[in-house]
Amino acid sequence: MALANGKPYAQQRLPMQELGVLLEDKAVLAVGGVAHRATDGRFTAKRVSATFEKLGAPHPATPKLRRPAIHRRAAILGSASAGAEGATSPYASQARQSGLTASQTSALQHEVDRYLAQMGGKQVAANVIDLGGKNLMFVALPGEAHPRDMTKGALADPCGSPVAYGYFCAYSGTNWHGTSIPMYGCGRYRIPWTADGSWVDNQTTGTVANFLDDSGVSRWNDGGAFNMDDDAPWYWVHWVQNC
Repeated sequence: MALANGKPYAQQRLPMQELGVLLEDKAVLAVGGVAHRATDGRFTAKRVSATFEKLGAPHPATPKLRRPAIHRRAAILGSASAGAEGATSPYASQARQSGLTASQTSALQHEVDRYLAQMGGKQVAANVIDLGGKNLMFVALPGEAHPRDMTKGALADPCGSPVAYGYFCAYSGTNWHGTSIPMYGCGRYRIPWTADGSWVDNQTTGTVANFLDDSGVSRWNDGGAFNMDDDAPWYWVHWVQNC
């Protein structure tokens, strides 16, 4: 039997296959369990129609093509990858509402995660960490001078300018820039930084803040509020005892 273009058509008994299955580089058509394979490998709707007419068989419904398994696997992996990349923190929408781009949101969350791993605590806003109920940490977006207000004032940073009365504030950067740790109640507060930063002591007049080393020993004090330092080395300071 020949097709409309005169090409020979070979017949062979094969297991029943769904119409339109592509095996290797050839097209297989199945009619009543007899598979007809085009020897030239080309597979077109016109050829399918002509073939069924010559075989005297009714025209089947539009054939369904099976995609190779590798394509299905790639699609599954692609979906999983897209899902992983699309995963965001519960506070991503809060960050976006504050004007952050997707990349800025990701960078901010990375910074928050880094502090959580280092200091513990719990994230309570896009850029705020609750340090065990004792105090908060306000995380600045990398490259920005100050933490943004992403809670519409619900969690205000007392270390903004000016520093709220009664607080000792530590900053990750010099000149009172960067992430801030406000300290109010008397206690020992962890300092996670090793580069130069800064601080402001606006506690009750005369209240002395002590700077402790890794052994918890006070190596220096600020002489009493009000006081400040715009370029303070944090590399040796592990805690601040604010009062």
